[in-house]
Amino acid sequence: MFRWTELDLDARYGDGHSLGGHLIVSVALIEKNFDDVRGLNDAPVNLKQLASLDSDFVDYLESATDVLDISDIPEEELVLLARDFYAAEANAISHTRVKGEPLYAQSIPYTFYPGASIHYLGDMETPEFPDVLTPRTPWPGLTEVFSRPA
Repeated sequence: MFRWTELDLDARYGDGHSLGGHLIVSVALIEKNFDDVRGLNDAPVNLKQLASLDSDFVDYLESATDVLDISDIPEEELVLLARDFYAAEANAISHTRVKGEPLYAQSIPYTFYPGASIHYLGDMETPEFPDVLTPRTPWPGLTEVFSRPA
């Protein structure tokens, strides 16, 4: 669920939870005209999705890297480039997370959380969930329990 509010012609605010948070943050980055955006336990922004929707971002990537296919840019570099390109828009974005939510422990490829701040709620001693997308061997003698999707 997300809410987009225009209180007057000069101000735009957005709130979203989960997928709605992902949507409103993505719209705020692409439209570049929001005053305040808040995601609550929001899903991360997907860089490949941004590249398919924001031609200015693609132009920036091509000029910065001389690479035409976003998949050929190392993921760590792509995240840094996105943080640079969307720096002004990120200043209007904040995230609120409930400590212990499983989404934040996951290493989802080609995603990132742009924003000026992250606020945490709940018991800070709550253990993090395991990253089910990262291969691991929890006990000697056992084979890989989880594997990263291709």
